[in-house]
Amino acid sequence: MLAIQLGMKEEAKKLYEECKRYDLLNKMYQATGEWDKSLQVAETHDRISLKTTYFKMAKQFEISKDFERAIEYYEKAGAHQKEVPRMLLQAGELDMLQKYVESAQDKTLNKWWAHYLESQSRIEEAMRYYKLAEDYSSLV
Repeated sequence: MLAIQLGMKEEAKKLYEECKRYDLLNKMYQATGEWDKSLQVAETHDRISLKTTYFKMAKQFEISKDFERAIEYYEKAGAHQKEVPRMLLQAGELDMLQKYVESAQDKTLNKWWAHYLESQSRIEEAMRYYKLAEDYSSLV
């Protein structure tokens, strides 16, 4: 950590690798915006942080409005059922959200989309998605 504070990034990298602290090396790469290196470390040495790394990468893509890449990494992180609808709804990308829900063929996403459509008084469309989600109690 001291080497990083002193601007000696290469030395810090070597020290982290020597003592096999790949978790800290991963965090260092994330902090410096070196996402490709962070991902490489997570995939090869720091597997316990892999999903967290995917999630953080998705957040970076979301911030830069690269929604396609953000979706890809939210899916890899296993957080797509909540994060993708939140992201696209906040960005006002309703067409993209509908296409995503339709292409995903995921019951949880279909149910969420049906709830959203129902809240917008689009009952006929909501009923279609409740059927796809096999959520018969909501359909009634």
